[in-house]
Amino acid sequence: MVGEYLNEFLSEFDLFIKDVEVIHGENRLGDIPHSLASIDKAARLLGYKPLFTVKEGLKEAVKWFGRIYKARKIIFVILSISKLMSFAIF
Repeated sequence: MVGEYLNEFLSEFDLFIKDVEVIHGENRLGDIPHSLASIDKAARLLGYKPLFTVKEGLKEAVKWFGRIYKARKIIFVILSISKLMSFAIF
């Protein structure tokens, strides 16, 4: 489920990602193969209500990382150009 969501959201940045096969390997030491985790008690006793579903949260996280990646890429290009210009001056 999560792998498929990530595939879908990341393909907005790179079209080839949508064709990447999601492979689920064997459980590793420390993995929790099945969970009975629930927010029902927090919802009942505290009135807790999540702002995002897992899918929505992943989508927002991918967008955020995409913005950070693009910003770093732009900074790298600017720094590279400024280095080239400084070599051209001397």
